[in-house]
Amino acid sequence: MVRGITFDGERWRLVTVGDWDVTGSHIPQPFEIAQLHSICRDLFDLFP
Repeated sequence: MVRGITFDGERWRLVTVGDWDVTGSHIPQPFEIAQLHSICRDLFDLFP
């Protein structure tokens, strides 16, 4: 799980189980979501 948090609290959440949807009140832009997916895939490849 990856979370976007500010001083107001959690803004969005990416869960890497299932369909990898991003949920929350302030969803990142599609390009940013694609980058987050790519980073998570790279981490899964690095730490199987």
